[in-house]
Amino acid sequence: MATKNQICNLALGRIRAGVVNDVDNETSAQAIQCQVFYDVTVEHLLAMYPWMWARKTIALAPTTGYTQLGWRYEYAYPNQCAQMIALVPQSLVTTSGSSTGPLTPGVSQPSTDLAPIPFEIASTNDVLSDDTVIRTDQDGAYGIYTYAVTNEQRFPALFVQALSWLLAVDLAMNLGGDSTKYYRDRAMTNFVSAMDLAAAQDLNQSEQGRPRMPASIAARYAYGSAPWRNDLPYMRF
Repeated sequence: MATKNQICNLALGRIRAGVVNDVDNETSAQAIQCQVFYDVTVEHLLAMYPWMWARKTIALAPTTGYTQLGWRYEYAYPNQCAQMIALVPQSLVTTSGSSTGPLTPGVSQPSTDLAPIPFEIASTNDVLSDDTVIRTDQDGAYGIYTYAVTNEQRFPALFVQALSWLLAVDLAMNLGGDSTKYYRDRAMTNFVSAMDLAAAQDLNQSEQGRPRMPASIAARYAYGSAPWRNDLPYMRF
């Protein structure tokens, strides 16, 4: 299991920028740059792909005083949500253990058979606040989303590899010296490869029976061969 220090040192080592011993408390140039970029990079990577290992399903909380603006219902955006993946109706959600326990898609009708429920992410119309909300026509909606995991002990090994390469891309801009472009380009190339492996591993830990995007269609969008990009347009949650 990786720690924040280890992830930062992986990134620093890949651009030959030294090491840190305590990233949150040091005042070295390396530590300061890691402090600037680390949290944002974690959020970025979590939002890039619907990671199974970071997925949660919860009942969405309706907002109060919503006036109709093209949608029938409005819900509060979940706390610690890195990316909203899909909405499902209450009828297809079952509790595990108790009514307040973890929620999972119902077994009787697999989640892969669901027609996508339209929704949009917006800001509330309340002039006294600036909260993020979810608008949809689905009553009693449950949200499936990527949780903004902050505990590095939960990061899978291949996710750590992708994260450290992505972090190295930004660190190279300020710590790469005369070789900034070389290190940044190299880090980006290796990030794409590491992301391929991490996404493939994530998919291999489940089987939802969804169709994959044919190569002929992927070529139209210039997605290339990266499975974490090709898979998304055909996903059903």
